[in-house]
Order: sequence, then structure tokens, then C-alpha cells
Amino acid sequence: MKGKRRISCFRNALVCGICISWLCSLLQPAVVSAADNPVWELSPTLRIEETSVSGSDTSSWPEGNWFPVPLKKYQLLKKAALLKKNTPPNSWIQEATYSATLMGDQLVDGELKYVMHCSRNEPGFIDLSKLNLAVHELKWGNQDAVWGLAPDQKSLLLVDHFGEALTGKWSLKGRQLPQRTEFAFQLPETVVSRVELKLPRGMFLTTSVGYVTGPRQTKDSKYDLWQVELGGQSQFQAIIHQAEKLKNRPTQILYHQFAQAGIREDGLRLREDFQIEVLNTPVQKLVFSAPAEYDIYSVTLGNDLALPFEIVKSKDKTLMTVDLIDPLIGIGRPLSIRALASPSLDSAITIPRLKLQQAHFLGGTIHLDITSPLETHAISFTDLRQTGVLIQEEQGEAYDFKQYAPDARLVYRLALPDLNLSARVHSLIQVEEKAWKLTSRIHWSSAAGSTYRLESMIPSGWEITQVSSPAETQSAAILWDVEQTDKQQKLSIRLPVSVSPEAPFTLEIQARRLVPVSNRQIELSGIRPLGCSSVDRILELSAPKQLALQFDPDKEVEDLTASELPKNWKFPASVQENSRFYHLSPYSG
Repeated sequence: MKGKRRISCFRNALVCGICISWLCSLLQPAVVSAADNPVWELSPTLRIEETSVSGSDTSSWPEGNWFPVPLKKYQLLKKAALLKKNTPPNSWIQEATYSATLMGDQLVDGELKYVMHCSRNEPGFIDLSKLNLAVHELKWGNQDAVWGLAPDQKSLLLVDHFGEALTGKWSLKGRQLPQRTEFAFQLPETVVSRVELKLPRGMFLTTSVGYVTGPRQTKDSKYDLWQVELGGQSQFQAIIHQAEKLKNRPTQILYHQFAQAGIREDGLRLREDFQIEVLNTPVQKLVFSAPAEYDIYSVTLGNDLALPFEIVKSKDKTLMTVDLIDPLIGIGRPLSIRALASPSLDSAITIPRLKLQQAHFLGGTIHLDITSPLETHAISFTDLRQTGVLIQEEQGEAYDFKQYAPDARLVYRLALPDLNLSARVHSLIQVEEKAWKLTSRIHWSSAAGSTYRLESMIPSGWEITQVSSPAETQSAAILWDVEQTDKQQKLSIRLPVSVSPEAPFTLEIQARRLVPVSNRQIELSGIRPLGCSSVDRILELSAPKQLALQFDPDKEVEDLTASELPKNWKFPASVQENSRFYHLSPYSG
């Protein structure tokens, strides 16, 4: 708390509070907060709140054991504390090992060991708030560790021993079910974690994450040792079964399903996450069904382990068999399936739902993103409930649904908004001895709507060799294809960014053709954009003067000089000594 300036230097004072939980130099009081007072969170155990009071009238000070501190000294102390707050943490848990024994529905005689990493031999705190074990003691060797609740209700451990491991004792209560016992572990974040459990012989352990090994014999013939390597995972569920009882019961598979689908002009992307639980007997292979029009390209376990799979396609559906590599019993890691499709916008789009065969569906969700410029015209669904919607003009639309049945259907009818495109085209045809070359620059702009797809026509006989953008960063992402007909060929282009009123786009198209047979009439129209309400085209011909040009008299062609070219064109005409320029009507040739 900051005192107002007075004549006496001593009256330039700051009222500070002291709390013994700060183990460094500045300590925090427990004060009544004021909404407008500045507050600094300097550490998990220290918060400073400043307010202006009289440096001489102590009756206006808050209740508590306060004493005045010179303002300059306080500012130096606060600056040092803020600097320390912004430095990387000094200590963290490098390796954690937990061990315990199962008795009934509890894990007892638990021991933990934390190997610390300390970058500097300075006291620091480690957050143990996520730890849900019932910890009975923590020690550095024979000395009790200092730990407990901070003012912000976080559970903190003071690290004031260096080069020495922390040990402790713990227990954990589980949940007893008819066929199994479940334990939910929540542990602090570490680099490496390991859990070792002693289970009565004949019991079987599975976990939702991590790598399980066992059983291994112990000195006590009544117990087996099971180990779980968690890596950097800090939360998991452990399920303990009676192995002999499992063998005599049929396999049951339960699953939750979480889908994320994205629809763009170029197609649909789908990711399905399955949370699977296997009861009674383990399984190694799972069978999924999917709509026939979707191409499955990836199956992973826990986002990092690629699983082998086989696909059998029929007219109506696709069956996929996934090999889990290791048999699964209990709750497994999330299984992710990714697929692609290219639905037509001319008809309704059914969002695919993969289905796990011979399994019981427990519930699921669907998140759907529709990328601009696509717009939703109609939605229909069964066995779903819409839970959220977000529509943003630039990004697109997002919808959330809760799924109640495995055969739930979600059908969308989408369309592109009304589009008003215009194009300015400069085509340069260079007549050379062995080949003719065509270079066209098209500047596309939109007065309304946006699109990622552009189309143009070019006379047959020209071989398109390159489609690029003058902006080098965008050229690599341009996709294009040519559809041949008898007299024309259509060039279809997919852009990395959309053409919109705010963002025009310039393309450069290069083509070539062999020297034609003499005395043959050749169309020299260059490239003609499609789907435009306005097209302005200039043809530049670089050829010997003796080359005769013959245009259709029914089409408008205006002969230009270089000085008469439109001034508003963003790219200049090629400087050729023997160039001739022609202003073409949109459909002249």
C-alpha cells in the first residue's frame, strides 16, 4: 500500500504487509481487496495490492500489523520480485515413481519418489494441485518437506533441498464394480512417470493410457507386479479385473464417438475419435463400417501410433478392419480415424458416421465447420440435438451436435453465394521458328461473393505448361487441371486463397504449341475467363510483319498501339519491337 507524498522523507512511505508463507524476502499480508487497486501476483504465495493512504495518519490504515517502508526501497523490492516472477521455473519433477498394493477396493502402502531437476540452488515451488492421491507424508531424506495450501488454494511444495530425492507415502480409494475395480489417477506433470502395482495373483490390469507390462513374480507368492510406463502423461484410469472370471464371459465392446468434420469447396475432411472399452476378454481387431464414398487414409492410436488396417469396399459401404497390435482389455487410448470425400454441392451432403461393429454405442458429439464462401441453405438430422452454432462472415459457420444413436444422420444442403466476377486479360503470343508461345496474365476481381475456383477456356492445340501467381509465396499451392474437348479445352484452377471483394488475384498461365502447317487458319484468341460478368482482353502478337491475321468480321476487334493500352492495368505489356496489340471483345477470336 502506497503512502501519499508529504514534506518529511519518512512520510514517503508504503504500507506493506508481511506473511510468513513467502520464504524469500518480500512477504504478503492477508488484506481486504479493493476493486480499483492495482494488484501484482508475484508468486503462488505472494500477492501485493496497493492503495493510497496517509503516511502519518495510521488510523486510515487497514487492520493488521503494518509498518512504513520508504517508497524507493519498496519499488526496488517489487521490481526485483517481478523480475524473478518472469524467469523460467527453477525446479521441476524430472522422474516420478509410484508404487502400491491392492487390498479390496483400495491401493495401500503407497510410496512415491520424485527426482528433482534444479537449474539453480535457490528455493522454489512446485505445484501439486493436480495430485489426487491421499498423501500421508513427504520427506527430504529424514526431514519433513514443507508443503500445503497457498492463499490462492493451490497445493505447493517448497523445494529447498538440492541433489536429493523427495519420498512420500500415499493411498487411493477406488470404485468397486461387479466385474472390476477402477482407480482414477491424477498426477503432477513430470518428464517421466511410472506406476508399479502389486495385485493379488489372478488379477489383470489395464489402463486408459501408457504401456502396461506384467504380471511379474514377487517375493510374496500371493501377489504379482504390474508396471505402467506413462511417459509424460499425468492422468489415466486403471482397471483391475479377475482374470479367471473374464475367460468365461463373452466379449463386450462399449464406445463413445466424437466427430470433427470440415467442409470446403474442394471437399470434406473427417476425423472420428473413438473411446473404446473392452469387457471380459481382450480383442485385437476391430471392424468399422463407413459410407462407400469416403476414403479412409489414416488410423492412429493416441494420435501417435499408426495402426495397420484393411479396407473392403462394396457398392453400399466400406468395411475396415483395424489391427490393434496389442490385445485390448479395459479402456484403451483414443482411436482416431481420418477420411476424405468430394461431395457435390448440387445435392444434399450427408455427414458420414463411422460405426464400430459388434459394439454398444454409449454416446457422442459432432462438430462441423463450414468454410466460407459456402453457405448453409438447409439442415436436417435424426437422433441428434443441436447444442451450439457460430456464424462468422469471413471464417464461415460452425455447428455442434450431441449424438444419441449410432445410426444418427446429419444432412446439409450447401451452396455458394451469388458471385460477380470480372477479369482483365493480357495474352502475349510469340511466334518463333519451332514453336509458338503463349503467356497470359489474368487479373480476377469480385464485386460480390468469393470463390476458390476459377475456370478459363483456351483453344485446342495449346499445351498448358505452367499456372502460377506473380506472388511467389502462393504459386506452390495452386492446383490446376485441363479438360480436353474437340475445339476447346477448359482449365480449372483451385486457389490457396479466395477471390473476394477485398482480395483480387492475379494468375499467369503459360502454354506452347508446335509450328502449324502453313496456310492453315489458327485461332489467336488467347485465354478466355469463364463465369465473369465483365471481361476485358488485350491480345499482343509478337510475330514477323509478313504474318497475315484474319479475324471473324462479326466480332469486334480494335487495333491498338502501345501508347493506347489501358492505363489502369496493373501489369504492363511486354516490350517487343515487332508487337501488335488488339483489344478483343469478350468472345472475339
